[in-house]
Amino acid sequence: KTRRRRKDPAEENVETCSVCDKKGLLLCCEACPKAFHLKCLNPPLKELPEGTWFCDDCHDKQHDEACDICGFGGELLCCDRCSLVYHQKCL
Repeated sequence: KTRRRRKDPAEENVETCSVCDKKGLLLCCEACPKAFHLKCLNPPLKELPEGTWFCDDCHDKQHDEACDICGFGGELLCCDRCSLVYHQKCL
């Protein structure tokens, strides 16, 4: 399994689109440094999504067996939209 964790807040996203390599208004992945123009996504987006957004590479990673906050296993709640998992008490 490949584990997806939120990126370190000190790690900045790239300044150019990961598809066309041009600057502009970019949508940044919450888990890796990649960023994209809305029109470069497949399918393209017409407006910015609400909430947390993950690129396809990060979104497709499997759920892990350890909490993404504390790092311990046990009974975990799995996010339906991404691979993050949590203990209820860690939320």
